Amino acid sequence: MAPLEAIVVCLALGIGSITDLRHRLIPDLLTLPAAGAIGLLELLSGNLEGGFLPGLLTLALICLPLGALSILRPGSFGMGDVKLIGVMALAAGPAVWLPLIPGLGLATGFGLLSAARERTGLTGRTLPLAPFLAVPGIAFFAWTGLFGQLLQ
Repeated sequence: MAPLEAIVVCLALGIGSITDLRHRLIPDLLTLPAAGAIGLLELLSGNLEGGFLPGLLTLALICLPLGALSILRPGSFGMGDVKLIGVMALAAGPAVWLPLIPGLGLATGFGLLSAARERTGLTGRTLPLAPFLAVPGIAFFAWTGLFGQLLQ
């Protein structure tokens, strides 16, 4: 992964976290240009088979089910969350599972602890997902995109 792609994803995760915490929204004005910039950087690098096509396939395999879940159960995932995960998938390809699983695990654990502390059920409870994706996501993309280049 190119350092510029890592910077784009890290910025999208950081800004998405802030807007999700403040407004419970991840705007298209953030995710769509980020995805376009990653796609453009991949195309300009000529890395179609090694980066862009696997990223596009991973994006489809992850975002289609999550998007369907978001439509069928509106409280489960917001479409902004799905698009932010798509940005991560486009940049990382199949390796997106490395930051995605811990991020979803953090959100699940926090939600369970919060519900137990408040002694309420989980029904109707929602969390801003972007901050939980950002913690392992920024670490992953900074390491692979920025520091990973230094190690080669």
